Amino acid sequence: MLTNELMGLGLSLKEADVYVTTLQLGHASIAEISSKAKIIRTSTYTIMKNLISRGLINSIERCGKILYVAERPDKLVTIYSQQEKELERKRELIKDLVPQLESIYSIEKSKPIVKYFDYDDEKGLKELRSHVQKLRNNRVYNIFNYEKYKGYVNKRYFTDILNNASNYQLLYIANREDIDHRIKDFIDKENFEIKYLPADQFGFLCEITIFDDYVFVARDRDALMLEDKLFGHTMGLLFQTMWSIGQTVTDRFFREEQFS
Repeated sequence: MLTNELMGLGLSLKEADVYVTTLQLGHASIAEISSKAKIIRTSTYTIMKNLISRGLINSIERCGKILYVAERPDKLVTIYSQQEKELERKRELIKDLVPQLESIYSIEKSKPIVKYFDYDDEKGLKELRSHVQKLRNNRVYNIFNYEKYKGYVNKRYFTDILNNASNYQLLYIANREDIDHRIKDFIDKENFEIKYLPADQFGFLCEITIFDDYVFVARDRDALMLEDKLFGHTMGLLFQTMWSIGQTVTDRFFREEQFS
């Protein structure tokens, strides 16, 4: 009967048997406990670890021998009071988590939209620019490989992005720590942030720009646009992970020479 009551508190049948047996024996070895509880010794070791982790049993050493002793029964009240508090904390966590999970669930129902743009096709390039111009008031993340795309470093390039973003974060990947002087004009912009990453560790071969649900992957002569909430969110998390280890850019980063 007592064992059944303990099982009602969340213990397994064998855990309840071992706990009651240890209560009865006082200080006892694994051999004594397993013999009286009629549970094989190897299983008793595992059960004992579980009961110790629950705070129901302690182990002590006497004359080089490990003995086990049950906590006072009133300890059960404290233990399960703590579990109730933990359960309540998890309930509150679930309340916050469910809306996020629901949003992901709805995302999965819709298929991503993927579009291809060829820079040699004037119509395709115009369509790409039109898409970018429509994406205003968004937080924009940009992974820019300077060694590969330095030809695009000009005032118009960054101005167009800044005009479309309430906040623009640029991860500048290069072989050298010093940064193209043309970017210095944007460093004081309120909505512009930049960090440096070394190319030998982060050698992205494509430029990646993330506008919330839209991700643009640009190569030398063409680009892809992927529209998908889940993918955009995932890429945003990837960007923030890289951003957290990037090096803050200060005036000492900028190259002395002027570029045309």
